[in-house]
Amino acid sequence: MFFKKKQKALVAFMDGESITLERVPDDVFSQKMMGDGIAIKPTTGMVVAPCDGRITLANDESKHAIGFINDDGVEMLIHIGLDTYACESSVFQRHVKTQDHVYAGDPLISFDLDYFKENQLQEIVMLVIVDDNKHRVSKYHTKVVKANQDIILEYK
Repeated sequence: MFFKKKQKALVAFMDGESITLERVPDDVFSQKMMGDGIAIKPTTGMVVAPCDGRITLANDESKHAIGFINDDGVEMLIHIGLDTYACESSVFQRHVKTQDHVYAGDPLISFDLDYFKENQLQEIVMLVIVDDNKHRVSKYHTKVVKANQDIILEYK
């Protein structure tokens, strides 16, 4: 008897165009210094959970980023924009707190995409697997994606 392996994948965490990290105009991400992953050029300002899991980082100092661990033990970081740590606090609205359990598609952070455009900030959101020694990306899905519908990344 054969059993089909459960696919280990992450769904789009927002609407937009998914791209590889190598295309992100920042060496920390493009050279994968923090880990492997994928990025999205967003068409909306809503970030949702890419899978079921638990929030590990959601504090006042990191309104532009959120830490997450999924039910497979994959640790990841979602980082909104580049050089956004100094943005006004009103730009970001977090919908979760540390230790919250979330399901794929649950809202995590919303942000003012118009503020990014008006202030010439990079309109890009990165998802990085920070424990990529334990969990490796096996396939990237780069295309136009819809949040919580399209697979953007598969891992082992």
